Amino acid sequence: MDMVNRAVKMLDVLARLTRIEHALVLMVAVLAGETIALGRIPAPTEAIVISLLVPAFIEIGSFALNDILDVKSDRANAKKDRPLVNNELSIGAAWAITIVAYAAGLGLAYLMGVLPFSIALIFAALSVAYNYWLKDLPLAGNAAIGASMAIPFVFGNLVINGEASQPVLIIAAIALMAGTAREIIKSVEDISGDVEMRGSSTLPVVIGINGSLLVGKILVLAAIALSFLPFPYLNMNPLALALVAAADLMLVYVIVEMKEDALEMPMKLTLIAFAVATIGYLLAVIL
Repeated sequence: MDMVNRAVKMLDVLARLTRIEHALVLMVAVLAGETIALGRIPAPTEAIVISLLVPAFIEIGSFALNDILDVKSDRANAKKDRPLVNNELSIGAAWAITIVAYAAGLGLAYLMGVLPFSIALIFAALSVAYNYWLKDLPLAGNAAIGASMAIPFVFGNLVINGEASQPVLIIAAIALMAGTAREIIKSVEDISGDVEMRGSSTLPVVIGINGSLLVGKILVLAAIALSFLPFPYLNMNPLALALVAAADLMLVYVIVEMKEDALEMPMKLTLIAFAVATIGYLLAVIL
């Protein structure tokens, strides 16, 4: 029983280190891009399974690296749920996870051919640049995270037919704006530790907290405005429309509740809305 409890605890630690929920959302995004390209859910061939694992592994490596480099600022920001902050996991173990995850993601992408490997390499390089440098710059780091949420849709589309279709480009643009907004919220939440421990010049440092939240709200509004534009290219079935509408309502609530002293909920709800909308677009193809 003790062994089972230890295993469960370690899985929880790894899930928190790597933000595994993000990996699952990215896998669904790739599947959505592939489904839109095919007009149906692809058969679970080896190539399709590999294509889903590539962004997941890179995401795992990216978040593990993020926690390694941000351990001091996370302590300053009192993020006690982070495994490196509360010493549930060693820095060495986190480095091992980072290296193995990046290697697995890029290795699997290499098996898929030049184009998928090139996209994965760019995705991985962008995540490393973000963790070391871009996250300390105004808007650039926020946009890098937004791009990492948009790339999987395009990646899935390109895996199937070698080009990005119009609806996928629109969905990727929505993901870019929503993801950038979410990261702006995070930069506001982390401003104290980022400035103290990293010397960051993030957007809230440059234009202030209120100005940054305004930019975030504008980006969320833009994502909402684009949310139904993919449907003329897909199937306008009621369930898909309802899911995207539900995601939009979540984002409206995010805008209303996006305040300096209450940012955790808007961050979580933005990711949930992203996942719900992605499932909606997926169902707009298969139903």
